[in-house]
Parts: sequence; C-alpha cells; structure tokens
Amino acid sequence: MNSSTTTESMFQLMPPLGADEYAALKADIKERGVLVPIERDERGNTLDGHHRLQICAELGIKEYPTAIRVGLSDTEKRAHVRSLNLNRRHLSQSQRRALIAEQLKDTPEKSNRQIAEMLKVSHHTVNGVREKLEGRGQIAHVEVREDTKGRKQPAKRSSVFATDKAQAQRAFDALAKTPDIDLPAKSIPVKRLERIAREQQKKAAITENGEETIFVKGDAEIRLGDFREVLADITPASVDLILTDPPYPREFLPLWADLAEFAARVLKPGGLLVTYTGQTHLPHVVSSLSEHLTYIWTICQLGRGAKTVIHSVRFYSKWKPILVYAKPPYERTEWTDDICGGEGAEKSHHEWQQSEVEARHLVKTFSGAGQLIVDPFIGGGTNVTAAVGEGRRFIGCDVSPGAVAQTRGRTSCATRG
Repeated sequence: MNSSTTTESMFQLMPPLGADEYAALKADIKERGVLVPIERDERGNTLDGHHRLQICAELGIKEYPTAIRVGLSDTEKRAHVRSLNLNRRHLSQSQRRALIAEQLKDTPEKSNRQIAEMLKVSHHTVNGVREKLEGRGQIAHVEVREDTKGRKQPAKRSSVFATDKAQAQRAFDALAKTPDIDLPAKSIPVKRLERIAREQQKKAAITENGEETIFVKGDAEIRLGDFREVLADITPASVDLILTDPPYPREFLPLWADLAEFAARVLKPGGLLVTYTGQTHLPHVVSSLSEHLTYIWTICQLGRGAKTVIHSVRFYSKWKPILVYAKPPYERTEWTDDICGGEGAEKSHHEWQQSEVEARHLVKTFSGAGQLIVDPFIGGGTNVTAAVGEGRRFIGCDVSPGAVAQTRGRTSCATRG
C-alpha cells in the first residue's frame, strides 16, 4: 500500500466484479434501485458497496439506503467487509482462501473457530489456510489464541440505518457531535440516533452550578447563551430555515451582520432566513444581511392591536417587515402571499412576542415536515412551539435565562397538529 492510498481504499478489499457480473448488477439496480444498503463507518468511509456507488453515479441515482457501522476498529471493519462478501459474492476457491488469509494476517491471535464464525466459513478451511501461512512464515505460530468466547470484551456491533442521503448526513452530524456516543448493539433508525445523541449532549451540558445549558424535548433543543457561541457546533449547510426575531434597538444593530454570517454558514444551499425587523433601522439591517445572503422579498405583517407611535419621524406604524433572504441558489417553486398577520396581540410569554398563528404560517410556508429550523433569538418560544406543532426539528437559543426557562416550559407542553 503506497502513501497515496486513500482511507476509502483501505476497506475496498474485494476483487472487482467481472464484466458480466457488473452488467447484471447494473441492470438490476436500474430496474429496482439499490436494495442492499451502502455500508459506511461513522466518518463516512465506504466499507461495502463500492460497485453499487459507481453504478449509481453512472445511472444518475442520487438516493439510496445507507447503513452506518459505529464503534468498530479498522481491523473489525475489514473483518466485517470480508464476512459480508464471502457469503454474498460468487468467489472462486482461491479468492475465498485469499480473503481468509488476509483475515488471519489481521488477527492471528484469534482461534480458527473464532475466525470461522466471523467470516461464516468452515473452521477446517481456516485451519488449512493458517497452516500454509505459518509454513511460509507469513504469520507467526501462536500457541495460545483467543477462543470463540473471546476472553475479551467484544465490540458493540451498532449500526444506523438511513433511507437516503439526507438521513445519512443527519446521522454523520449527530455522530460527529457525540463521538463517544453509547448506542445499542443493533441497527437503529436515524431519529433514534439523534434522540440518544441529544440526551447524551444534555447530560454533558451542565454548568458548574448545576444548571442545564441545553434542554432537549423530542425534536426540539433549547440552549442558553449567545448564538455566536452556543450554536457554533451546528454543521455547515445543515439547516433548512432560520426563523427569528432579533431585538430592534440601535444597540443591537451589530447582531445583524453576525446573524447573516451565521446563516450563510449553516443554511443549506437554497435555505432561507426569514426574520422580523423594525423599520427605524431597516437600511442597516438590509445592508448587513445582504453582505452574505441574497434578498428575496419583504412580507408585510399587519399590525395587531394599537398603532405603534414612532416619535422620531412622526409616523404611526400599523405593519412590520418580515425579510426573506436566501443562501443561493434560490429555487422556490411555490407561490406565497406577501401579507400575513392581524391575529391580535400576543404578549403573554415575552414583551416582543409574535403571534403563534403567524409563526405556524411561516413554518408551513417556508419549510417541510421533518426539516431543521433554527432560531438564534427564541424570546418567549413562539417559533419553537410552531415548529414542533408542525412536525419540524428545532434548535434555538437565547442569552436570557428567563426567556430560555419560559421557552422550555412552552416546549414541554407543545403538541403537534
């Protein structure tokens, strides 16, 4: 193996398919799709399915099931690959013996029976291959070997099943954030992985005085702190929608540039930032957001209740802008009205609270079921209740302990529908 060998090729252990086998596999995938999941490790390296991936690229197939193997050493990954293919591929006797030989070189300390169980082959065959390797001096003779019970703690054979690329990416994101995650020794869906990861992150997020900095309830996660710090771990290009309502006064104007930079980093291509704003400093807000995002439109939120009196310019305000920005490319196909609101005042949870009816409208208009919504300024928690109520995933934060406590209470009571 030379220095240019990639990590991917470390696990490409099988001989290439013959032309006829490859053509038959390609024809089957073209007709029925990928039926046997592509297998990857938690870092995204392909363990099994190199031919299937190549055929998908040739046929333009972009969605396929993925099984993510978690917690295996490189030696265990190679053993797993050999086991899968010894029992699935039509290998010649010499090819089968070559794979057994490679396994013996990897783990000469294991007994013949243990290797036979790993690879699902006869222990007599393993013994014959071992004797030849020892006779040639290719592996050392081991007097005492691990028995079939191991005498060592076996590695957990955990795996995560993803139905498509989006789910697989969510799994990789959760595993990257929780590298020491403790998973059950079986195959689990991505949503359960995410739930386990959130619970373990929650246990780790305890301040010195015992206060939780992360609160998790279902598909919602509420954090205490400045978004520039506590949301810094969100994976780039993983968020579908940022729906938020930053503070409007002059002293908070620098937040808009930071919000735009954050949005450009975490939004998926085509993802949207939908944000309420006041009108007094609107040119500054538009300029700051436009540094990193593409302006799409302004929605008119009709006033709720009494007029707002703007003494500095002597205007009565009966509407509020909701700005829509995109991370290019903007490819929206649905039509949307640019007027919403007028549902009546709602200030029961926060002095700057927006209407939950409006929030649900924005959530349904600009995101799909199961997608991820982020709010860096949760205030009284209207957006999280709207997101949870419409079946979205949610991450939000606020610098105010009172606002976070209020939102946690609302999140615990939030229901779908």
